[in-house]
Amino acid sequence: MIYIIKIHTSASDSPIIIDADSLVGVSLDGFDLHRANLRNFEMTKSSLRKASLRNADLAHSLLEKADLSEASLVLCTLDGAILTYANLSNALCYHTSFINSNLSGSILNGAQFNHANFEGASLLGANLKGCSGLDEANLKGALFDNETIWPDGYQPEKHDAVRKNQ
Repeated sequence: MIYIIKIHTSASDSPIIIDADSLVGVSLDGFDLHRANLRNFEMTKSSLRKASLRNADLAHSLLEKADLSEASLVLCTLDGAILTYANLSNALCYHTSFINSNLSGSILNGAQFNHANFEGASLLGANLKGCSGLDEANLKGALFDNETIWPDGYQPEKHDAVRKNQ
């Protein structure tokens, strides 16, 4: 049986064709997925290193253990997405929406979160060391715990994040 997945983006008049039955474990490293509709896709263990996902819709997608390191997620929608143990190190996340997303155990070190929205997100055990822009981000109701690693001197409670008691 032949499987083909078509991803429509504004980067090209032609859709991106992937010869696979799913996006689980697929490599899309460096792909231009500007404005791609990937809502509700399962992309567990997929690699999107250095991919451009500007304005892409990944709401409610399953991205557990996905590699999004150095990706451009500017204006990307990841509301309700499962990003547990994902790697977003050094990603550009300006104005990115993570509302009610699960980023537990994720590697977010060095990412840029200027004006990102983490309202209601889970950051339990996440590593945010070396991140920038968190002072401009919305962390209202975002959960964190003693295992969450913040940039030096950052005080999440002052930004309305909530410590989960263990």
